[in-house]
Amino acid sequence: MNPEEQNKVLQAWQTSAPYWDKYRALITQMCAPVTTGLIEEARIGVGHNALDIGGGSGEPSLTISGIVGPTGSVMCTDPAAGMVESAQAEAGRRGLTNIQFRQCSANDLPFADQTFDLAVGRFSAMFFVDPVREYGRR
Repeated sequence: MNPEEQNKVLQAWQTSAPYWDKYRALITQMCAPVTTGLIEEARIGVGHNALDIGGGSGEPSLTISGIVGPTGSVMCTDPAAGMVESAQAEAGRRGLTNIQFRQCSANDLPFADQTFDLAVGRFSAMFFVDPVREYGRR
C-alpha cells in the first residue's frame, strides 16, 4: 500500500471511530470468538505485560486488562487518534488502571525491545505493508 492509500485507510478509520464506540457492545459480542482464540493462543495470564497492536476502540485490550490483573499491564496502540480516544474513554468508564494507550502504527512502534511479554493484534495484520516483518513470530 502506498502512502496515499495508507492515508485514505487511516482517515476512514478515524471517521468510523464514533460508530465503533456507539456499537461497542455489539461489536464486542460479534468478535468475542476471535478475541477468545487470540487470548488462548497467546497464553495470556496474570502478570503479563501485553502489547495490542492496532487495538482500535479497545478490544481486545480491555478484555486482556482483566486477565493480566493489577500486576500486569496492557499497551493498546492504534494509528487512528479517534480509535485511541474511544478506547481510552472506555477504559476510564470501566475504571481500568493497568492499561495505557498510544497513537502509533505497527511499523513505527516507539517501545524498546523486551518491553512486553507478548504482542497481539486481532485484525491489524491485514493493514500491514509487510506482515511478516512488522508482526512476525519471535
